[in-house]
Amino acid sequence: MKKFYKSLIKLVFVLILPIASVSLLIYVISGSSEISTLQTVGVTMMTMICIFIAIFVWNISSNVNMLPHITYQVVPIITFGIGLHPVTRRSLLIFLPLVTIEIGAKRRRYLSEEEAKSMFSI
Repeated sequence: MKKFYKSLIKLVFVLILPIASVSLLIYVISGSSEISTLQTVGVTMMTMICIFIAIFVWNISSNVNMLPHITYQVVPIITFGIGLHPVTRRSLLIFLPLVTIEIGAKRRRYLSEEEAKSMFSI
């Protein structure tokens, strides 16, 4: 669940807020004559700050992956369907004609017994 919150924070600060602030800036600059120059400058400064925060959060949370692990396999079936992986129950399977797509969490790389012994040996 901790990874979910990290991904959600990264999604909000890196994608949603910059897009919203840039679209607000475009709206303010493009057609609204009722907004004063001071308000336009304020919106411009807030957009720049939002973009700097997005860059900062992106650099800080570079190890957080927002995209799932996607694999596909060509199989000799003609069907449409959606289901869970029968063994792990953590991957979504999408069946299309002649193709099976598996969408799941990123796989962790576990150390083998020899690698663990060599890392922790004194």
